[in-house]
Amino acid sequence: MSSFKKALLILPKYFGYEAEINQQFMRLGYKTDIVFENIEELYYKYRFISRHVPSRRISEFDRYYFNQNIGTNYDVILTIRGSSLFESAIKEIKRNSPNARWYMYQWDSVKNNTNAVKTAEYFDKVSTFDKSDAEKYGWNYRPLFFIKESARDRNRTYDIAYICSLHSQRQKIYKELKMLNDLSCFRYMYSKRLHYIKQKYLKRNRGFIGLNDSDVQFSPLSLYDSNAVMGNSNIILDYTHPNQTGFTMRTIESIGHRCKLVTNNKLALKSDFYRPANVYVYDENNFSISERFLKDEYEVLPEEIYARYSIQQWLMEILDLC
Repeated sequence: MSSFKKALLILPKYFGYEAEINQQFMRLGYKTDIVFENIEELYYKYRFISRHVPSRRISEFDRYYFNQNIGTNYDVILTIRGSSLFESAIKEIKRNSPNARWYMYQWDSVKNNTNAVKTAEYFDKVSTFDKSDAEKYGWNYRPLFFIKESARDRNRTYDIAYICSLHSQRQKIYKELKMLNDLSCFRYMYSKRLHYIKQKYLKRNRGFIGLNDSDVQFSPLSLYDSNAVMGNSNIILDYTHPNQTGFTMRTIESIGHRCKLVTNNKLALKSDFYRPANVYVYDENNFSISERFLKDEYEVLPEEIYARYSIQQWLMEILDLC
């Protein structure tokens, strides 16, 4: 008989973060199975059904899970986001793993994933990165995590790093950053090619005026390369989507890489990692960064704060292991 505990991970395939989470489970002694839940992004079939045959959405999504060769007798089942996971599929998995502990983590806001509220009752513990959702639904509030750490005791190549996906108003901030000629900036804005062409050339989206084709990358920057850039930058620039109140991955990564943070999220001012020398909140309608903030030296945080935002501590907390 295997001495390994068994875990089922139902999570998005997302820039390599899924592999890092899986690695953490294996370090805890789990043998894992993975099912990707962001099927509308990964497969045209499910995207087509959602848009054009919504009456079949739940039944077809259930069928996806029934066809995944999901095992039995799991000890732990962790669902991240779970936007495509509905009642019938959950009940079938529960029937085959009656003793499993079920955990859900939301790294998106309910405004962007209403299915979380519909399925929350099936989980033993629900955690979220969004403080407002935690208060409204009685869920555990747990911010995101960083993957890598960087020491601060060396010179860094870039004054500012801005790594983002093209949506909401991020292209506006990108254009503002291009105007800061006196700073060394690393800019990388990723978009799916068809999305970019549709928005700029077919819909004539006014937000794309002044954005050159060369500004947009059609392949995402790898997690390894993203961490290498952030670890070599003094400041990470963040744009938080208006539908979210939780801290973005970039915000938490700034902690791990000992970077200063420039963000539009005012909640950062009330966080345990806030220090005036490290965090600057900008007005997205009138973007600027104060000269004093640019010159201030990074203030080292207590070690317990760095530990709290690590991926290891994140997983231990959402699984009730600490």
